Amino acid sequence: MIPGHRINVIFMICRVNKYVDYTDVLKSHITEFLNKIVGILHECAARWDGSANKSEGDKYLLTWKLPNTENQTDNEKNEWLMEQKTEMADKSLITAVKIVSEMRRASAFSSFFRKSGMASRFGNTTRPYVTFGLHMGYTIEGAIGSDFKIDACYLSASAQITYRIEQLCEFYEMQILLTEPLYSLMSLKARNTLRKIDVITMKESKEPMGIYTFDLSFNNVDSALVPEDHHIGDLIKLSQYETINIESFKNKGVDYMFTLDSDIVGL
Repeated sequence: MIPGHRINVIFMICRVNKYVDYTDVLKSHITEFLNKIVGILHECAARWDGSANKSEGDKYLLTWKLPNTENQTDNEKNEWLMEQKTEMADKSLITAVKIVSEMRRASAFSSFFRKSGMASRFGNTTRPYVTFGLHMGYTIEGAIGSDFKIDACYLSASAQITYRIEQLCEFYEMQILLTEPLYSLMSLKARNTLRKIDVITMKESKEPMGIYTFDLSFNNVDSALVPEDHHIGDLIKLSQYETINIESFKNKGVDYMFTLDSDIVGL
């Protein structure tokens, strides 16, 4: 076995709520149901440069590896690397919002919720509910196992903090929560979409840490039509920006999404 190495990573934990109930009611169909969900998670993550990592029943880990800026003496290169970090931070938030929106649009879930026992258990619900915890920190990336089985693992308090943040979604009755280290890395436009809701301490973190949410009201959803050639996770322009060519924005990060995208602005 070779030693692990230290990297900086954005972690996102996505949890399928009521997982045990779904399993109980859907029985053998649970695999089809979860694969529909995981397909959306992975496609949205891939569209915004995230990587599908670990699956643990109701929880799914997505990650964004950040460039290393430590011991960087070239100021121009360091500035470029910092811009890359900001872009990755923005992309992690975009991914979470896009997953929520694509879940709401996906007609494939309707047939599952019409199955016997689903209506009595879940009422008028027609879509699964997924909650998100996001955090940025260092981790040790390495392989753990033996000749029989080897798993790629992230070993650090940062990964555990992300799990803890997702668990707080139920307490705060929020769908998306993220920590101050990630918030501080984001662009101004991304930060302006977030609201600070508390400052917390936890055993994995020595210092008090702010937590933020992206409010999902669904009250002002824009009437923008989904293009016929829409791919899961892609930009859907607000109607007033239909004629804008976004190619000129793409070399300047992804913060244009927080102005132009119907899902992000509409939610």
